[in-house]
Amino acid sequence: MGKNKRGKIPTAATSRDGGKRDIPVQEQESPDQKKPSWRFGRFDADCVDWGMATMKANLEKVLNGLAKYENLTWLEIKKMTHDNGKSQNHPVGLDGLTKEAIKRLNKIKNEDIVSVFSLRLENKFRIIGIRDGAILNILWIDPGHKVCKTSH
Repeated sequence: MGKNKRGKIPTAATSRDGGKRDIPVQEQESPDQKKPSWRFGRFDADCVDWGMATMKANLEKVLNGLAKYENLTWLEIKKMTHDNGKSQNHPVGLDGLTKEAIKRLNKIKNEDIVSVFSLRLENKFRIIGIRDGAILNILWIDPGHKVCKTSH
């Protein structure tokens, strides 16, 4: 950002604090307007079906799949569809999870989770995570669509 004629760096907006000084006001950008980031701190590596063994067996597919989403915004990701206009990337409430997934959540003591986000890599292959703003905390690698119930 360049300086204006008075030598000040312009800000998006300012508010006054009793006329004593200008306080910059940050414009809030919706997380859906941002590009995604991935974190693995909550990854359930010990999960037999969706953990580290599955990650290792599918590492290239996972990395390539995540990379293809990095230049999109969350809004663009959520608008993607497949099979007669069904959303391919979307939040899933606990009632949309299979019994096995609920059992696993209980075992790893993730009581704070009220929904997960399902990110489609291809066909039935999904990445399951917990969305926190623009960040997807990856929880499971689900190559067979076994975490979320299907409507088929």
